[in-house]
Amino acid sequence: MDNSTSNQVLVSVIIPCYNYGRFVGEAIQSVLGQTYRSLEVIVVDDGSTDNTREAVYSFNDTRIKYIYQQNAGVNAGRNTGIKEAKGEFIAFLDADDLWYPEKLEKQLLLFEKDPEIGLVYCLFAYFDSESGNIIGFHKEYKCFRGNVLEKLYGKNFIGSPTPVIRREVFEKTGLFETDDQSVDDWTLWTKIAFHYKIDYVPEVLAKYRIHIGAISYRTVDKFRKWRLNYLERMAAQFPELMPLKRRFQSEANYVVSIHYARVGEKKRAVGYLIDAIKARPFIVRYYVRLGLMLAMPIMAQEKFNQCKVKQTNGLISLFNLRRREAIKNFVGSLMLNPIDNLKSLLGIILSVMPGFIIRIVDRKFNKGIYKGQQGISENAYWGQY
Repeated sequence: MDNSTSNQVLVSVIIPCYNYGRFVGEAIQSVLGQTYRSLEVIVVDDGSTDNTREAVYSFNDTRIKYIYQQNAGVNAGRNTGIKEAKGEFIAFLDADDLWYPEKLEKQLLLFEKDPEIGLVYCLFAYFDSESGNIIGFHKEYKCFRGNVLEKLYGKNFIGSPTPVIRREVFEKTGLFETDDQSVDDWTLWTKIAFHYKIDYVPEVLAKYRIHIGAISYRTVDKFRKWRLNYLERMAAQFPELMPLKRRFQSEANYVVSIHYARVGEKKRAVGYLIDAIKARPFIVRYYVRLGLMLAMPIMAQEKFNQCKVKQTNGLISLFNLRRREAIKNFVGSLMLNPIDNLKSLLGIILSVMPGFIIRIVDRKFNKGIYKGQQGISENAYWGQY
């Protein structure tokens, strides 16, 4: 692609921000550092009370536009940005997330190849907000391209910091929904999939920040309500999805049961898992999960986090060939969760394999994202990751 801006179409990058002044500068810098140069950055300050304004104005770049609005939510901020955008393509980046330099350039190439493509996304990495280290990434086997309406109805595989969208798409789909019943961006992606093909770049080109914190059963309740409401609304809007609704309602209850287990709500976890089984009684993994829930005590959230941190540090050590350190972390993870922890068991087995096998596995499944890292904070929080 020609990188002289005179020959490039304009891309409008919209960054909604609410009290993320401590992060938004880094997000803006990751956009300005793109190899694709013809862009504008629209930062929509959604009623922040911190130093967001000062952070944006610290940049001396005419491509940046700052807009302040009363607090109305992230989707309202995105909609404000779309209305102000001048570009032929629209991209979104939350104020605490980041892009790698070649993101826009590689995604725009796919639009050139097929005019029927309305949205292009990419793989993305999860990183620990405290240490900055990568703790995982969105795997390619979870991605789909082409006519993906049915796949997307079942699971949102388009990460929020990744999409680039043709501007004309919004004329058919409308903007983001802003009511309390919407599932953030998932609803819009589904509408786009009804009208257009969707494609992706099979490379990690964005980073999604994982914050330290805690979730409660109320958070899970809200998540379940949003997800079931989404399934109802999309099936009503697109009748071809109606035959899939029962299947994905069952899957939603299964996923929610896992999240309830993570916050120590065993009774609710088992109850929703039984609801999933009633809807689809022939799914073997539902019964396996139920057996595990009944056979062992539910881990407290803190213990679950410790288990995942040790497992991730084991992976980081393994793929940097620090074998003893890797085995120590995997064993620690297994001691916290000896039953439902296949990844740590496989990690121990791989740790005693020859180095060239470890490198092959790393290239094939991890794309080398752990290279050079030391480990993540013991306080790293997984939430629903």
